[in-house]
Amino acid sequence: VYQAYAKYIWAVRVYAGRTRRRNMTKADEAYALLSEMIESGALEPGGFHTEAALVEMTEFGRTPVREAVQRLDRDHLLRIHTGRGVEIPGLGVAAPRIHD
Repeated sequence: VYQAYAKYIWAVRVYAGRTRRRNMTKADEAYALLSEMIESGALEPGGFHTEAALVEMTEFGRTPVREAVQRLDRDHLLRIHTGRGVEIPGLGVAAPRIHD
């Protein structure tokens, strides 16, 4: 089902590998990948995804994905719906990102 993401994930990981910081945790990597997928539209706005689906898409474990999802929720890039999964907000709903 998620084979369409495989090439995308590979490209993001190759890019991330070139710019990876030494102290980057798996949760940080999952956050970076998921936020890039949200911002690029690879995760469709208005769509719902389960934790298991995100784990399969990103090829990270449950714990790094769960930590990344919690952080993305705090950053208003997605919404957690207990028992249903996560929702990717529609365009214009997410808070603006501040780039360091």
